[in-house]
Amino acid sequence: MKIARLREVAKDAARFDLHITHTGQHFDQNMAKIFFEQFGIQPDTVLDAGTGTAAVQLAKMIQALSDHFCCLSPNLVIAVGDVNSALAAALVANKMGIDLAHLESGLRSSDRSMPEEINRIIVDELSNICFVTEPSGQQNLLQTGKHIGQIHLIGNTMIDTLVAMESKVTQSTVLRDLKLPKDFALVTAHRPALVDLKSGLEFLCEMLEITSKYYHVCFPMHPRTYKNLHHFGLLEKLERNERVLLTEPLDYLRFQRIVKSARVILTDSGGLQEEAAYRKQPCLTFRQNTERPVTVELGTNTLIGFDLALLEKELSRIQSGCYKPGQDIPLWDGAATERIVRIINDFFEKRTGDTHA
Repeated sequence: MKIARLREVAKDAARFDLHITHTGQHFDQNMAKIFFEQFGIQPDTVLDAGTGTAAVQLAKMIQALSDHFCCLSPNLVIAVGDVNSALAAALVANKMGIDLAHLESGLRSSDRSMPEEINRIIVDELSNICFVTEPSGQQNLLQTGKHIGQIHLIGNTMIDTLVAMESKVTQSTVLRDLKLPKDFALVTAHRPALVDLKSGLEFLCEMLEITSKYYHVCFPMHPRTYKNLHHFGLLEKLERNERVLLTEPLDYLRFQRIVKSARVILTDSGGLQEEAAYRKQPCLTFRQNTERPVTVELGTNTLIGFDLALLEKELSRIQSGCYKPGQDIPLWDGAATERIVRIINDFFEKRTGDTHA
């Protein structure tokens, strides 16, 4: 999602060759194929490093990327986001003496219990070029000793994708297919503390129960979450609630159509906080912190933690039309990818003709 426009823009404007590598993290091959088809891109290389524990997965990716970079000999590696793929790419690039750029650099939640936070810190430390989505990222990087010339506030490439795909999103028939009513809430949950532990799942069920008193609820659920709900004996009660619709994971176009139409979004996802802020839709984030503070300061995001009383208060405000409206976020204008390509062009021009990323 974060690099969906990169090949298109690079083809027209780049003075470097672009090679996209998919490590295999997150997606099974069928889901990956659907996403790539919808975005109109195909990776140049697909690695098989997506299985096993986080440590095993990271080890596989480091080995696979090491072999891959030896064959490819890139002059610049772009690590995307805060996932293990980004960490593996950063470590291998550093060990091989390859320059590194980090897309979504500088984001910090200050919660080191989150694996993503550790990944962000390490990747940023190793990066020569830091592509930043919001002003907090600039400040965080400056405080860690990054030079101002390494930091580039470019906007948000995920919003680029949203803008580019909006006409296709609107054409989706998912609302009719799922028989969703006019007023509904969208809920997503994926963090292990919430979907792998009984205590987290019990909170999730309470949250869904409360939300369903205000709105019908659409909850696209990962198979792991479904399995764990069943394991802990929580699924049956949830399925009996006629105002809660449990669905399988959705592809990008169908999911974004639901995001666009929801009256309120409840999530623990960083990306969805950004998408809701861009669309100026109420978003309640059940986390104690966020690495994307601009979504709270300028956007429509509110951190509710695990406070069910606060959840009810905010749902009541939303239903009565009293929720904060949100503002436009600077540079979230659909043109971040163009800025990235210009910066990389300039980087290579200063490197005496190196042109392979």
